[in-house]
Amino acid sequence: MTITVETTVDIDRPPEDVFAMLADIPNSPEWISPVIAVRDFSGEPVGVGTTYTQVTKFLGKEFTIDVEVTDFEPDERYGERFAGGIPGDMAITLDAVDGGTRLYLHFEGEPSGIFGIAAPLLKSNMQKQITSDMNTLKALLEGSA
Repeated sequence: MTITVETTVDIDRPPEDVFAMLADIPNSPEWISPVIAVRDFSGEPVGVGTTYTQVTKFLGKEFTIDVEVTDFEPDERYGERFAGGIPGDMAITLDAVDGGTRLYLHFEGEPSGIFGIAAPLLKSNMQKQITSDMNTLKALLEGSA
């Protein structure tokens, strides 16, 4: 079963500020709730082909997920492919709107094993978690976190 999660958030900051936060991979645990550490970061400058490992905690268990940046168009698009946990692809698009940025996030993944069995429940939890993480990103960028 394919899981698709989408969310949109308006952030009162210009696209370049939002993109800079997205591309600041070592600091992603600050706003992505399941991520507890970033390891094996292939370094700066971030771009298509950059790789790293996320250490995440989900349902009380730690998982390592290998991640590759698959799309990198400064101030416009950012994408990643995840291998491990729930393998899939995430695409983020940034659009300038009056006074800020509209961020669109689309994730599509194929859970397997225990995740595959729990896919319907997992989708609901992922939607809540990703929406919450985008709101945390918004709060950090707008200075209200």
